[in-house]
Amino acid sequence: QYPQRDAAVRLALAQLLIEKKQRGRQAFYVLQKIDKSKLDPRQTPLLEKFATQARAMAEDDPYEVAAEDW
Repeated sequence: QYPQRDAAVRLALAQLLIEKKQRGRQAFYVLQKIDKSKLDPRQTPLLEKFATQARAMAEDDPYEVAAEDW
């Protein structure tokens, strides 16, 4: 409904999943849906940082089930 805020909301959701819920695999799936062309220059480093953290967490916990596709 608000495509202009889509990337920012997904970044915030990924941050929550990584830092508060310890759900790296779920965060990685959320980050994959971000259209990088819609990011402003401040958000690009955050995307890279969160993607790196999410990948590492997913590798550390191969049994995490990513049930939701947000």
